[in-house]
Amino acid sequence: MRMIRAFRECARNVKAMLKKVYRLFLKLFYVLNQSRLSNVSTLNVCEAERILQNYSPKPEGTSIRENKLQCPFLYELQIIVPAYNVEKYLRQCLESILGQKTKYRYHVTIVDDGSVDTTGAIADSYAADPRVTVIHQENRGFSGARNRALETITGKYLMFVDSDDMLADHAIETLVDTAEEKHAQIVQGAFFDMYSESEIVIPQKTGSAKRVEPALGNLTGFPCGKVFDSRLFQNLIFPEGFWFEDSAMSFLCYPRVTEAYVLPQTVYIYRRANPNSISNTFSQKPKCIDTFYVIELLMREHYEQNLPADQTYLEKVFRQIELNEKRIRNVPEKVKEAVFILTADLVERFLPATVQSGKYQRLNEMIRQRDYGLYRQYVKWH
Repeated sequence: MRMIRAFRECARNVKAMLKKVYRLFLKLFYVLNQSRLSNVSTLNVCEAERILQNYSPKPEGTSIRENKLQCPFLYELQIIVPAYNVEKYLRQCLESILGQKTKYRYHVTIVDDGSVDTTGAIADSYAADPRVTVIHQENRGFSGARNRALETITGKYLMFVDSDDMLADHAIETLVDTAEEKHAQIVQGAFFDMYSESEIVIPQKTGSAKRVEPALGNLTGFPCGKVFDSRLFQNLIFPEGFWFEDSAMSFLCYPRVTEAYVLPQTVYIYRRANPNSISNTFSQKPKCIDTFYVIELLMREHYEQNLPADQTYLEKVFRQIELNEKRIRNVPEKVKEAVFILTADLVERFLPATVQSGKYQRLNEMIRQRDYGLYRQYVKWH
């Protein structure tokens, strides 16, 4: 097993090196041919919206909702497990949670999101455990399942565990100990990527908690593998109907955080072997343009919530623009151009015109000038 993981690490390093060389070549080509490649798009915002709507309709959703905090809290920790058609994985997930050795009182809320396999029955088999509540609902998607559990928050801290993943031993104790000791709003542990069922031996690192500031840019962009101060979710939910709903963490949650810590200890086991997960299938489907739709929503709500548009946030926006381009790499060219034009509209509306975006300054200029030709070349070597 060690040899397999070493081979994978070596292969990743070689791939990264080749990609770096390729990008350097493209960058040189871009510099030498910049004037020839320039091509300002004539597509307007209304036409771009029509193109996207015809390709994949925009979901209707929000990340803002008042949730009930049941104070005084009944538990130190509430763990939310959304479950949809995961009969193969759910029992292992729940055993990893309920087998935790900890002094903290915790409660598990399982939301069966309209599963059509035996997921609901497996969840019900745990309902006799006083630490477990099972909710069945019609299918509302991943966000809708999480949001159902967030309607009433019963724990001082929150944790999210995807139903095909697992907690490492002592995850609860490690994370909550740090949150209590440091008075932290978020504590994040290390992750272990599991590629096969036999990879259960998890290497552990030792070390102390490290305070990170700001949270945005220093924490992973998804909610798993962390504990949150529940008050962060008093008026925050995951946008329903969208893929890539975890983006709400970076755009609306982390900007509110002043005390965040990262631990070297492995607390979360992320199953990479699930072929049906969105992360393994999204690029082949029109709905991949949700990566733009959800950022459009979150940038507007970030603005409406008067959250800071500081340098860290600006860099996050431009990193997200690059990521969006990678996610929609398989869509028709006209759709890509429409996303570019609507992205430019977002930048103009919600980011200061005087922004100095550091290493993203050239990208910022291309977007504001609507130079789609230069932009297409830029994203090839980033």
